[in-house]
Amino acid sequence: MKQETIYQVICDGHIHTIIPAENDVPAGWKTTGRSGTKDLCLEYIDEVTRNSIISFLRNRGNCTY
Repeated sequence: MKQETIYQVICDGHIHTIIPAENDVPAGWKTTGRSGTKDLCLEYIDEVTRNSIISFLRNRGNCTY
């Protein structure tokens, strides 16, 4: 059985990405404390991005939900 690579989510400002957990975090980036399979990490990034967009729109008064 093939073992899945574990990734960690890293952030630079409001930009998120993933790197294999065994890699060093690049200068200027920091970990978010999230790690797991590639799919789980990408789902987390999608959720964070979606929530950020909704929050931005609410703060501008352009969102009714």
